Amino acid sequence: MKKITYDEAIDMLQEHEYPIEKGEDLSTPALRKLGEIIGEEFYFIDNEERTESFDFVYKWLEVASGSTRIHRRDLLEKQLLRQGLNPKNFEYFLKWFNWGMPPHAGWGLGLGRFMLILTGRRNIREVVLFPRDKKRLVP
Repeated sequence: MKKITYDEAIDMLQEHEYPIEKGEDLSTPALRKLGEIIGEEFYFIDNEERTESFDFVYKWLEVASGSTRIHRRDLLEKQLLRQGLNPKNFEYFLKWFNWGMPPHAGWGLGLGRFMLILTGRRNIREVVLFPRDKKRLVP
């Protein structure tokens, strides 16, 4: 299984004339291009020197990701503001940090995304019973 750093992923994309700069997120179109470059195999993207996180990808599809989580409310609120988000919209989640949150980490497997790989489908709506979108967040 292949393992590449974030910087290597950006370098590969730039070498193939994909318009991306270091520091940008790897969008779905960027992952699609990276998948074309790497081919049909699973690979990890990480960079232990920059972040405590990883993405596990097949072709263009992020199947799982994990990281050390922010455990301080003040830092989390600063991150939300930096992303242009209003912390008041996240109060239901943020309130749990008022009592203290221990340092923690985790990872998650996208079952719907994994089903896309197994079935060969191209749209998550074909493999998920109640897919979410902008108009439907709950079944």
